Amino acid sequence: MHALRMFHAAGISLQNLSSTGARPAGAASQMYSSLFWLCYKSEREILAEIPINAPALREPGMPNVYPQPPQAASIASNEWAADEEDSWYFLLSEIALRRITDQVTEIVSKYIHAEIILPGSQRIQQLIPIVAEFEQQAETFRENLPSAVKFPDVPEAASTEWQQYSRGRYYRLLELMHRPFLFSALHDPGCSPVVRSLAEIGLQNALRS
Repeated sequence: MHALRMFHAAGISLQNLSSTGARPAGAASQMYSSLFWLCYKSEREILAEIPINAPALREPGMPNVYPQPPQAASIASNEWAADEEDSWYFLLSEIALRRITDQVTEIVSKYIHAEIILPGSQRIQQLIPIVAEFEQQAETFRENLPSAVKFPDVPEAASTEWQQYSRGRYYRLLELMHRPFLFSALHDPGCSPVVRSLAEIGLQNALRS
């Protein structure tokens, strides 16, 4: 809870700065962008587990691009510099995956909540093309990962912590987007073969994560 309060307070401060229209330049701009995305990602990750209030940073404000990783020319050839570069790439990938996850969470939450309140009020078939689009986004995300965080399929072992963590997040996202089909299959044994197949994919990804 203390961490959530700190990220929320930082987010409010950044949002207030953004609303003034002031645009930091140079190193200050890079620092602002890094702080913005770090707070954006971290607060939302906590709220995904403890949904007690709305995030302070709802949409990207002043920064319209992700923070840039260290430039190759400025990196000394030592282990610490290489770790720093890898950590930046990991942060960038986490930000991108967080934004996809937020979109998926909104769709999934609305569907399941509506079905709990009024069973049969939603048409699961309408989600099939939506989830297919999310799957494509997730696959594109994975294909574009830099080598430092690009991970192999389960059960092949990941060679670094970055890869292991990114892989877990990726499979949890795939499980999340297929959760409505699992919900439908559990509550409607007569569901279509397509829905049942998508529910099985969700279970498989849950085991991989």
